[in-house]
Amino acid sequence: MSFFSYLKSTGKSFLHSFKFKLPFVFVLVYELLFVLGLALLSWVLAQVLGSIATNIGDVNPYQFGAETMTQMQTFLTNSVLAAVLFLFAVFIWYAIVQALCWGHVLNKTFSAKAIARFVLMNIVWLIPWTLVSWFVIAGVKGNFAVTAVVVLSVLFVHLSWLYQRAVLSNGIKKSVSIAFNTGFGNGLTFIIPYLLALIVLWLWAQLWFVIVVLLQSRGILLEAGSAFTAVFLACVILAPFFAWLKFYFNFYSKIE
Repeated sequence: MSFFSYLKSTGKSFLHSFKFKLPFVFVLVYELLFVLGLALLSWVLAQVLGSIATNIGDVNPYQFGAETMTQMQTFLTNSVLAAVLFLFAVFIWYAIVQALCWGHVLNKTFSAKAIARFVLMNIVWLIPWTLVSWFVIAGVKGNFAVTAVVVLSVLFVHLSWLYQRAVLSNGIKKSVSIAFNTGFGNGLTFIIPYLLALIVLWLWAQLWFVIVVLLQSRGILLEAGSAFTAVFLACVILAPFFAWLKFYFNFYSKIE
């Protein structure tokens, strides 16, 4: 494909992605439910951590005896366990929502069994990434650690979109092959679509930041830094963006 043909194809898929139809509404609803579900899980985690902190009682920093050490160990153990369970619940909720979203994007009917399979396939996909990330981060020191995290995060997000789209109709082995072959084989062709997506996100976010400032000037309670404001912005900025991005990504991606 010539560079001119590439630009033409990219522009065509970009414009086509703004032709919203009924499936977009369903995907948007699911993305909103994910944000609200994430907010609920975060609230539950905060309550659990608060309860754990309360249960250990008052710790005297000047009297570190055996009882104090036991209390601190219990607090740390329970806090880590709560955090792990929180992350696991978030991932399961994320996978369920993604299954429903991609089902509407690709016009596929999902049963409970198919959703469970999608969740399981995403767990299988996540495990090696987690292990690789742990070994890379543990083995890299200083500023290179930050670079390693950024690179791994970008690769994970890029390949996960391809994997999730492919896994709806294929097994794990073929889906992984599609994700890596398309993600790396056609990697450069995704640069402009991603740049366009980032521009759309920036413009959409700027619009809502202006709206929020206007609402605040009229006395509507949207306190900066509050949990409600964060959830509100996620609902009006991120949920519509990621709903649109799935359709744009689907229009652009060439996956058999």
